[in-house]
Order: sequence, then C-alpha cells, then structure tokens
Amino acid sequence: IKDRNNLRKCNKRINFDQIINEVNKADPDDLLIYLGDLVDGEFKNKEELKAVIKDIGPKNKIMVRGNNDLFDTNFYRSCGFKYVVYRFIWNDIVFSHPPIEHNHKMNIHGHLHFNYKDRKRKQSYWVPYNNHVCVFDENGNIATLW
Repeated sequence: IKDRNNLRKCNKRINFDQIINEVNKADPDDLLIYLGDLVDGEFKNKEELKAVIKDIGPKNKIMVRGNNDLFDTNFYRSCGFKYVVYRFIWNDIVFSHPPIEHNHKMNIHGHLHFNYKDRKRKQSYWVPYNNHVCVFDENGNIATLW
C-alpha cells in the first residue's frame, strides 16, 4: 500500500451479526467447522477480531482457511480454533473454502469465487463438479440445508 491515508474503511458485513447469533445457538459440545473468510475487512486489528471470535459458539472449532484469512495459524488458534487447515476430509466428505474437484461423497464449501473448472473470473453459482453443498445461497444468505 503506497498511501496509508487512502485505506478503505473496515465495516461489518451486513449478515455478520446474524451469523454470530446462529453460531451462538449451537450446543457448547457441538463441533463448529468454519469454512473460510473469517473476516474480509470487518476488523482493523487482530485484537478486535480475537475479542469477538474467542468466546463464540461451541468449544470445539475447526477453521478452514479462506483467501481472506491472512493472519498466522497461531493467531487463529489463540481465537479458540483447535485446528486451522486449508481443507480436510472427514467421513469421506471434503470440507474446503472454495469448491474443489474430488472423488469423495461430497464437498461442503464456504462460497464461490468464480468458475473453478474454467478458471473464469466471472462468478457463477453453478459448480462444474459433482456432489457439492455451499453454505451460502446465491444471494449471500445462510443456506437452509434441511
């Protein structure tokens, strides 16, 4: 950044509080798997983020890093995440931030960036792979899966 005076203002996303409220409804013994982009400009510094994230939701948390998760792994662990990974497989289900091509039962992912198979930058809600579930719908709202 050449001119620090022209930094854009950091604001909460419109649905940030809604997501926090939904997470806090979970049982303390549940497992929370966060599928990336913990923040995208919502906080100006690490300590603000830590104050919000550390005590939310269940005590068992896994963070799948997204493209906007730029802090180091130890920081995210200090926020209460037991594991900080880029993707993982559990019961033959792949958990990732973007959708990925796979040979498993399913891929549960955070959201879409663009058409991954053709690498086109135009965002498309269609995923050219089989067995995918995105946790957000095409309008950016939390998807209802049941």
